Amino acid sequence: PCMVDLDRPHPGCGMCPRSNENLEGVNLPIESDELWDSFTSFQQFLWYTDEMEHRWHTLLRQFETKDESRRPEFYEITWSHSEQFAKGMTNLQRSMGCSTLDHTANHNSH
Repeated sequence: PCMVDLDRPHPGCGMCPRSNENLEGVNLPIESDELWDSFTSFQQFLWYTDEMEHRWHTLLRQFETKDESRRPEFYEITWSHSEQFAKGMTNLQRSMGCSTLDHTANHNSH
């Protein structure tokens, strides 16, 4: 989430609850800048998580329709380790008709 950093511009979309620091607002505003500043980094992370979850459910509601042919498909991936993430991405790529890349080698060099 947003941290007070005067050297870096804030994103154009609302990603920070501080007043007047985005082109648009957030879905879950904070009562005041002082309250936001009093949050620990972990509390700010929890706010950010709630904000993203709220945006996801708002997006889903925008596309609710009785006409299933007009409703887009959503694909959600939940993972707790890299193998689950890789499997989810492979399934997503296959569902979209994309070829998958086999990552058999570690390309990191130190």
